[in-house]
Amino acid sequence: MRRLHCAGTVRLQNAEIGATLDCTAARLEQPRLRPDGTARPSLDARAATVGKDMVCSEGFLAAGGVRLRRMEVGKSVQFVDATLGTLPSTVIPYALNAYGLVTGELIVRPAAPPSGRVRLTQAQVGTFTDSAPLWAAVGGIDLDDFDYQKMNDTRVIDIRTRLRWLKQVMPDYAPGPYEQLAAAYRRAGDEELSERVLMERQSRRSAEAGVAGRIWGVLQRWTVGFGYQPWLAVCWLVLFAVLGGTWFAMHPPPPVDEGQNPVFNPWLFAADTLLPIVNLGQDGYWRLDGASQWIASSLVAAGWILATTAAAGAARILKRV
Repeated sequence: MRRLHCAGTVRLQNAEIGATLDCTAARLEQPRLRPDGTARPSLDARAATVGKDMVCSEGFLAAGGVRLRRMEVGKSVQFVDATLGTLPSTVIPYALNAYGLVTGELIVRPAAPPSGRVRLTQAQVGTFTDSAPLWAAVGGIDLDDFDYQKMNDTRVIDIRTRLRWLKQVMPDYAPGPYEQLAAAYRRAGDEELSERVLMERQSRRSAEAGVAGRIWGVLQRWTVGFGYQPWLAVCWLVLFAVLGGTWFAMHPPPPVDEGQNPVFNPWLFAADTLLPIVNLGQDGYWRLDGASQWIASSLVAAGWILATTAAAGAARILKRV
């Protein structure tokens, strides 16, 4: 099919191709229309089997889109400098329908944003290579259960860009695509980037949980990084210890039992109140009332939350090392 010019639809359903399906520079125009007025795909290779590669590059054009539903390709499927759909999205249900596609590598770098929806649902891919035009597809991208082991350009394309692309094609939150992207970063050895993806997942999840959920999500994000940035918890612990020590230095509490108490140290007392389990020899010897009692109770609650989060994050880091 190299440099093929065709008006209509090329149908390769259930075809068995031993080596390569070469569609380089092919132009498939004027697709057939269904009774409802929608266009049939210009290239229909559903359930086909290709031994090596499927190459659609160097100006490949499929006016009605491409259907690769349940197709199996041994090495790679390549859409490079390709045009997927030229008709309005109301006419083309899918510019690329790769539902259930199985291949070792999927490269989708079209010359322009596909004019219809891109469907990657349940596709199983070894290595996935994308580009900005793909994520700008008219109608968005279906990513449910899209499984890829590795992603090229993890260091070339900024993670903030990738997270923006995901949010752009998923107005409604779904955890799967975030978990898949995080796993790809982890396999590439980018554990920190993986955790940033998981943090964004948690942020979007809390954003759709109502007012209380959004408030709790903001607190989790900036106090402990949803548990993925334990150093934030340590910083808050230090801040609370300083603020508590300052308060108790200005408002020293009286002893519970005169003569049986140590010398009062406001900084050690604040740290002893804040840190769970740890005993610095100050807690339990002083009588608290009024505002001091509430501040001490707040320090205890904050200490348990922040210290356990910091410990969990530190354990995760040590396990990773």
